[in-house]
Amino acid sequence: MRGQVRVQQAQIQGPREVFIQSGSTIKLKCLVNTHSDNVGAVVWFRDASELDYDSSRGGVSIEIEKTPTRTTTSKLFLTRATKADSGNYTCSPKFADAASVTVHVVNGEESAAVHTASSAGKVPATRWCVLLLLLLLSIMPSNTPSGSR
Repeated sequence: MRGQVRVQQAQIQGPREVFIQSGSTIKLKCLVNTHSDNVGAVVWFRDASELDYDSSRGGVSIEIEKTPTRTTTSKLFLTRATKADSGNYTCSPKFADAASVTVHVVNGEESAAVHTASSAGKVPATRWCVLLLLLLLSIMPSNTPSGSR
């Protein structure tokens, strides 16, 4: 493989957009597959702010695991999530391209609306059938004679 440059890439597991219930724990897992023995430090950011156990927010913990298969795993935990924790989270290894996800912290009533919106593309076939049936019933002419009540 002489002459080829292999770019190391971080990857945050899960969807690119995450919805978290207010008060729960934000858990993000970043995998870095390396082509060398050294991935360097892995730093987490929320928007432009670096996150670590010593941050003013409190409730932040980061776990790092390096395996013999040249994979580094970094896990970020933020306890007692609030709206202020919403934002763009980035896993930034020193010697690899960073990866990001957007986290939305929502309250109870917002959670139901978000669940409905996020599952809009995944409506089960039975729901489509019921919706179609209701639509057809609403546009069908009534069989009731116009003079009778």
